[in-house]
Amino acid sequence: MNSKALIIGVIAVIVLGAFIYGGNKNNNKEVEGVQTQATDLVQEERGSSQESKSQSMGEVEVELTPVKLDPGQNMVFGFSLNTHSVNLSYDFTEAITAEDDKGNTYKTLSWSGGEGGHHLKGEIEMEKLSSGAQKIIVKVKEIDNQKATFEWEL
Repeated sequence: MNSKALIIGVIAVIVLGAFIYGGNKNNNKEVEGVQTQATDLVQEERGSSQESKSQSMGEVEVELTPVKLDPGQNMVFGFSLNTHSVNLSYDFTEAITAEDDKGNTYKTLSWSGGEGGHHLKGEIEMEKLSSGAQKIIVKVKEIDNQKATFEWEL
């Protein structure tokens, strides 16, 4: 009789564990969906509805995403670099500049993503965007001895 009770107990624990695990998988998907919606709302609140743009610079894939492009405020861009062959040891505050369609130029003030390695991701902050600008052009130079230009209509 004890072996039957033990077998029934083990089966009950397995069924209960499967039920709990299956419920958690669905909850994780719901949480991920809510996180995605929250990220989208934060980006909208921060003033960016602009799309990400990417280019290959030699052996490095570079992606820029406008995060904040509000006139009178410092501009912020998400910036990521990925490669399997180039060491990403660059001074991004020197390698990245911007200009607008009115002839104003903007320097990079800071980079939050570190240096070195083969995969970097962070934010670049640039000088305040002048009012009246209709286009922003970000120029990246010296990455794997290449230059790239990224443009967004404001």
